[in-house]
Amino acid sequence: WQAGATIKVNNTDSVQFAPTVYEYVNNKPSAKNFGGSFSPANTAAINNLLVLDMPVDYTFTIPGGVVNRIFADVAYNADGKERAKKFGRSDLNNQVYAWQAGYQYGKAKHKGDWDAKVFYQYTGLFALDPNLVDSDIFDSRVNMKGVVFGVNYLITDAITFSATYANGAAGNNTAVTAGSGDLTLPTINKFGLLQFDVVAKF
Repeated sequence: WQAGATIKVNNTDSVQFAPTVYEYVNNKPSAKNFGGSFSPANTAAINNLLVLDMPVDYTFTIPGGVVNRIFADVAYNADGKERAKKFGRSDLNNQVYAWQAGYQYGKAKHKGDWDAKVFYQYTGLFALDPNLVDSDIFDSRVNMKGVVFGVNYLITDAITFSATYANGAAGNNTAVTAGSGDLTLPTINKFGLLQFDVVAKF
């Protein structure tokens, strides 16, 4: 369930927020891919997830007409302590939060435009569904923290070149960094990724 609103501060500035709640129904243990309890051997399980999420951003324009954005996102798994218990790590039952905070300069819309952003991200081991974590950042893992830098440049109105650098590490070195990314390692102690993309819209 999600609702959202944009509040105009003035002709150029606005605040946007979109509170969200997600949970799973019919989570039967016999389900082939996502059933059973979350564990080091079953990191795709979706048991005990009742996630409350609040993304918010403030968009404002500085002299010269450049659009800037300050953004944040905070999530809390209300059933995270039980998820930690079933995982066998009740001592980590405080890892039920995830958050992100960052800043973006510019907003690329037309040929020759560019924008850049930086943000810090932390995801607790029991905070989110590992199957939904961004695949481009920290290999789709939970129990990760780190900083991300990104730049977009419009080669044409329809073709965007992007460069992203992510530098992260395990949030807690005594537990797995669960997820469904490209790496087959159960735990990533440190992570560095430099990625280039070209996206064409047609």
